[in-house]
Order: sequence, then C-alpha cells, then structure tokens
Amino acid sequence: MPARRAWVVLAAHNEFDRRRADRRACVVRPRNSEPTGGRRRSAGPTGPASWLQPGPIGTPYRQAVVRRGALVAAAAVLAGVVRATAPRLAGAFRRRRSTRGAARFARALGHVRRRQTRLNALAWSAERPDVPLLGIPLLVPPGWMLPRPVPLDQVRIAMVEPPAAELLAESRRRARTLLPRRADGGRYAGYGQALVELGGMAHLFDGAIYRPVAVRPVDGTLAIDFCLAGYFDYLDTSSVLGFELAGQDLAGRAPVAGGAYRRFLGTPFDLRRRVTGLGVCTLTIRRDGPDAGFFLHRRDDAWVTEATDQIHVIPAGDFAPAACDPGDPSVDGESGDRPADFALWRHVMREYLEEFLDLEDGDRSVERGLPALDRAHREGRLTTHAFGVGLDPLTWKPALLTACVFDADVFDTLLGGFVTRATEGTILAGPDRTGLPFTEDAVHRYASDPAVAVNAVSCLRLAWRHRAALGLVPDAAPPAPQPDLDATADA
Repeated sequence: MPARRAWVVLAAHNEFDRRRADRRACVVRPRNSEPTGGRRRSAGPTGPASWLQPGPIGTPYRQAVVRRGALVAAAAVLAGVVRATAPRLAGAFRRRRSTRGAARFARALGHVRRRQTRLNALAWSAERPDVPLLGIPLLVPPGWMLPRPVPLDQVRIAMVEPPAAELLAESRRRARTLLPRRADGGRYAGYGQALVELGGMAHLFDGAIYRPVAVRPVDGTLAIDFCLAGYFDYLDTSSVLGFELAGQDLAGRAPVAGGAYRRFLGTPFDLRRRVTGLGVCTLTIRRDGPDAGFFLHRRDDAWVTEATDQIHVIPAGDFAPAACDPGDPSVDGESGDRPADFALWRHVMREYLEEFLDLEDGDRSVERGLPALDRAHREGRLTTHAFGVGLDPLTWKPALLTACVFDADVFDTLLGGFVTRATEGTILAGPDRTGLPFTEDAVHRYASDPAVAVNAVSCLRLAWRHRAALGLVPDAAPPAPQPDLDATADA
C-alpha cells in the first residue's frame, strides 16, 4: 500500500475511533436520579450537562488508538516495501544458492575424477562382507564369474521387454535430490544434464545403449538379457552413485558408503531398479611365438566419465548400437526382433577400430575394417575369450571381462598403425609398440598399481590365471599371490 494512501486510511480510522471513544467515555446519570419533576437539566451556556461530560478514560484510550494507528500505518508502509523488493531478494537468494550448489557439484565431481582409487576402496570395503572374494576387486555374485573362459560368441544375449517404469521413476526422483538447484529454483533433470552444463562435458549426448536387466549362468556360460535405454538414464540412476559417495567423502560422513540413494537401491545385483550399461572390457594381447605383449590405455579425465585419469584396458566401452535412438532401433531383417548390430563380437571389433585407430563412431572406415577382422577370427588367428561379469563397487556398473589374443602378423597388419595419443587418452604399448611384456612381473606390477582401474586389474589377474586356456605360455610358473585392494588403495 502506498504511503499516501496509508495515511488517509489512518486519519479515517482515527476519527472513527475517537467518536466511538467519546460515546463510551460519557458518564450517563441513572434514570431514577434525574431532578424532581421528571425534567432533564438543560445544558448550560458553557456546554453539555455534567453527566454528559467525558470521563477520565477518554484521553488514555485515544492515545492507545493513535499508537495503534501509527503501527498499522508503519506496517502498511513496510509491507509495501517488502512487496516491492521481495522478487529481487528471492532472485538473489536463488542465484546465491545455485552458485553455492554449483561449487559443491564441481568439488564433488573433481573428487570423483581425481580420487577413483580411494572411492573404489571405500565402496569395496562397505560391500565386502556380503560378497564372495574371487581375487579380483569387483562385486561378483555366485555364477557370474565363469570357472573357465569361454569364446565370446558363446555368451548368450537376448532382447526382452523393459522392466516396469515405476521402479525407474522412483529411483530417478531420489537421485535428483543429490543435484544442485538451478538459478530459477528447480533442480537439474539428472546427473547427465548436470555433467553437460556444470561439469564442462558438452561432448556427452543421450545416445542409445543396451541396458542389461538380468545375468544368469547357463550351461557353463552366461545368458544376459537386454533392453534399449538412453545413456543419460545410466548416468542419472547408476553413475550418480559415485558422485554421491564423493560428496560424502568430502563431508567426512560415516559410514561413508551408506548414502541415502545407495541404501534405497539395496542390493547392487538387482538391475531392474536402475538403468546401467554393460561395459565390455577387453585386454588386448599380441602373441609372437613364445612371447606376448599386452596394451593398456591411460584415459583422459576431460573426455571420459569412468576410470577417469586411470590406466584401463583397451578397448573398453559400453555395449551400444552403432547409430540408434532408444525409440527407433534399426531392426535385423533376419531375426526381426533385435537391432542389426546386437552382437558382442561386432561391438568389440568396432571398439578396436575406434580406439586404436582413433576413428569416430559411424565412420565408414570402421565398417570397411570389420571384414578383415572377421576373416582373422574365422581362421583362428584372432581369438576372444569371456571370463565373466562383475560390478564396479563404486557405480555398480556391470562389466563383461574379456581378452582378445592376436597373432603378431594379424595385429601388425590390421592395427599396427595405431594412434598412440588419441582422443580419449594415451596407449601404453612399450618401447617397440609390440605391447608391455606379458610376464608375471609386469602383470603383477600393473595389477598392484593404484592408478590402474579395477576392471583392468581384474582382466590382468584373470588373463594370467587362465593363460593356458588363452594359449599363452602354458608352462609358465603359477602366479604370485595378489595383494589386497585395501593395501594398494591411496589414503
């Protein structure tokens, strides 16, 4: 209310109260005390009769009324000022809250990128009592890790209907509470969008992935059921677990691995309540007679979202269609019920051409290079082996652990011109580009290095354990005992 209007209202209000006070303050003589003859005493020349004179209550009451009116007017003026400034104050508050939230997000994201080893060790220590140990730093339920490696094409995969949407909707709602608010007061749609807008990862896009919904052992191999989903669905409901744990670690909360969202999901092996991708992690081995060498990859934390600034196997990527939207998959003309490139072998070979030769997904050179790899595979000069599936303890993402053994001439012909420094990182290939020596000392050294990703550690240990089945130095000495993950984790 404007100040001028407030004072007008005050004046009218005071006049009304003054007249009411005069009426209440008058002293009226009782009827039986009137003068003899029943006639009222007329007013004298100086004013009304004595019984109509104002009583002593009049003056204090009027003062109280004036004070109350002044307070009402002041409150009206103050309310006008507040109404005029409230939008600006609320906007400033939201902007400040958004700025503080963005700063906290950046700190937690930096912690995820730089302290993967520590966070994995914290998550592993929290899950260890309920998970059997198999000598690898992954969460593995009974039956998911095979007693002996099998050819990759023997792993059974199938497309199924997606789980109920209600399960995913509640997980997404709870995960959003971990994210900061925007300047307008609303939260980001998900962790993926926050990575793009706050994390400086504008290259990320919501492409299609094959979402695993069930893993089970069948006749000495594995059967994995998939449905189509979006990559941001994975970031929003599974990868965000690492962000939650990083925030808790920075805040010094205990137990550090018991975040609200992680507790809500419950068991890590129920793949229906969240979307996750299947990482296919392949240890590349070049076999040259009795000698062999393996290749690793130092990943660039500015480009990748997992195993950032760590050493990983190469190739390593999510099982996904080459070019497909979640709602419009290309369909295989023969089967009619699944995308044409729904094949683990095809995915791994495509990753080889993309990561070793630094080709983009969808590049025609990738398609032209596949027939030569297929021919080498049919001739037995290129073999792929699957060890099993384990979950990353930090993000609960499943990974299919594999090894691919090339004859030296095949590798040199098809991949020998690999790009050492590529988009996603640097390939560790040894001084003569034939790989790091596949020996007990080298395998043990890299498997014990805290800078090596847990999936890479698992591939190295399993490949050495099953080196005879892979056709590699079958007469080698047994592997040395492997150190525990907690002993190699940084403080």
